[in-house]
Amino acid sequence: GLTMECWFRSLGTGGFAMYKGLGDINYRISLSNNNGYDSLTFMYLTPVGALRVAGKRVLSSAVTKGSGWNHIAFSYTAATGRVRIYYNAQLMLDTLMVAGENLTPNNGPLMVYLAKGCLDELRIWKNTVRTGSQIKSDMFKGYNYTMAPLPANVVVYNFDGRMDDVMKPL
Repeated sequence: GLTMECWFRSLGTGGFAMYKGLGDINYRISLSNNNGYDSLTFMYLTPVGALRVAGKRVLSSAVTKGSGWNHIAFSYTAATGRVRIYYNAQLMLDTLMVAGENLTPNNGPLMVYLAKGCLDELRIWKNTVRTGSQIKSDMFKGYNYTMAPLPANVVVYNFDGRMDDVMKPL
């Protein structure tokens, strides 16, 4: 399993997305605005190469607020195919992938797309499925290389212009 989380601040329309894959997208988590409604979507590439939307939820403007910093987290449990997406520590999407269609680890790049805005504190937890309570309790906690003890199985990118506080890759 894995967990990815980050802070983002949108400065306009166009949305936010995290993609993983080589060539074709292995999986994608996106928050986009269509026809005035924000929607949170998880989709993945099936073994036969089809892009499957595994879950989608329209969010009210009261949830997305449209301004300020927001936290998004994605967790995936490989054994069950369960995908959970949290927005500002609230569980917004809880879905199961089709049996036998799991996310396959690969060496493809992780791409984070923010049409217009800022990104901060991207965390990728390898072999770690963080719970909603863990995400909520740590979302305001800054992670860097000076922590003692260093947390296990996580790589962190702070995007603050300093190279000395990026935790070493796993």
